[in-house]
Amino acid sequence: MIAPAPPVFLDLETTGLDPVVHQILEVGIITEEGHEVHFSLPIDRIDPGAAKVNRYYERRDELKAIEITEREAMIEFSTWLRGAVFVGNYVQFDLRFIECFLRRMHCGLNSPPWHYHPVHLKALVPGTYGLGPAPWSSGQVARAVGVDIPK
Repeated sequence: MIAPAPPVFLDLETTGLDPVVHQILEVGIITEEGHEVHFSLPIDRIDPGAAKVNRYYERRDELKAIEITEREAMIEFSTWLRGAVFVGNYVQFDLRFIECFLRRMHCGLNSPPWHYHPVHLKALVPGTYGLGPAPWSSGQVARAVGVDIPK
């Protein structure tokens, strides 16, 4: 019998929308066992729209305090990604950024090391909890499952 792939909850903040051009700014990972991984990466530019959405200028000091090198990030990703089923709000978006990052780091990535069926919470939660018609904010989805998020 094949063991089930472990779920890993994933969320990224990025410097823009294009994973080929833009960079990963911040990473949050929570594993099934309760391991929490939170770090930021050094960036050289940020799209003004992305800076507004992720409150980059207000959070610059906080992000600097948790900043790690790209090499350290590569190690963190390889530690938590192998075989994982990713769960999150925009999982395909986040995974494209991680895949581009790993390719830029020359990791010899022929195919992504994670499970090919991610779980999209924004597709599952609204129907399960009766949130009504789309679009739903991340806050609405979180509150529907009983997670209180800071404003």
